[in-house]
Amino acid sequence: MDKSMSIVSKVEQQKRAGRFNIYIADEFAFAVAETVLIRFNLFKGRELTPSLITEIKQADQEAKALQTAYVYLSQQLRSRYEVQQKLQQAEINTATIELILARLSAEHLIDDLAYAQSLVRTVANTSVKGPQVIKQLLYQKRIATDISERALNEYPVELQIENATKLYFQLAKRYQKLANFAKQQKIYQTLMQKGYSSAIIEQVVADNELPTDSTAEKQNLAHLAEKIWQRNRNLEPAKRTLKTKQALYNKGFQGDDINEIIATLASPEF
Repeated sequence: MDKSMSIVSKVEQQKRAGRFNIYIADEFAFAVAETVLIRFNLFKGRELTPSLITEIKQADQEAKALQTAYVYLSQQLRSRYEVQQKLQQAEINTATIELILARLSAEHLIDDLAYAQSLVRTVANTSVKGPQVIKQLLYQKRIATDISERALNEYPVELQIENATKLYFQLAKRYQKLANFAKQQKIYQTLMQKGYSSAIIEQVVADNELPTDSTAEKQNLAHLAEKIWQRNRNLEPAKRTLKTKQALYNKGFQGDDINEIIATLASPEF
């Protein structure tokens, strides 16, 4: 027998289903998947050359990677990057990862365009996020820019307006205690942060003008002004007035209304 040859002395099934330990000279040599065991006829007495052992170990890496990918993909659609990350976490070597990714692509089990289109449709139909936020989600999944742009066609303008309008009224309720000007500013800024374009926002604002209630606004001003006035009670009068005015200006209230309420607060009778 060639001295470089090794003889399989024992084949032992692991507790983990589908995995087998291979022993040479009664010492553990390596483990393989059942598919590899069958493919290479790894039975007791099998003669193995060093090059064949290397080939077997590579085949097992591929089998392990493929099984990991199949299980991962069976749960939901994944991007190519997500599958790559999963295989890296499973300690699969880089060359094998590239080989498996190519195979999965050929089998249409990973397809970044299909993945991106599905993600866009899901987010657009189940949330009020705008296109730019979804684009950022795609970027985090390492979806190429050209693919992202194609996928975002799944979010039509009509649905953008519908979702932005829902969010518009939610925000109007959230900021109802702000002055009208400040409220509009906060709504506009938040819609931008949620990923809507200026054109969509302006369309929504034009189509859904919020009612103004000057009485309610003055009541809000009076309540807030008194609260701030009391908070600044330890300041000297001029500084107390200035700090209170600044705070109310920042909330979007009008100068005449602020001066009027400050005059009331500063009067000896108050």
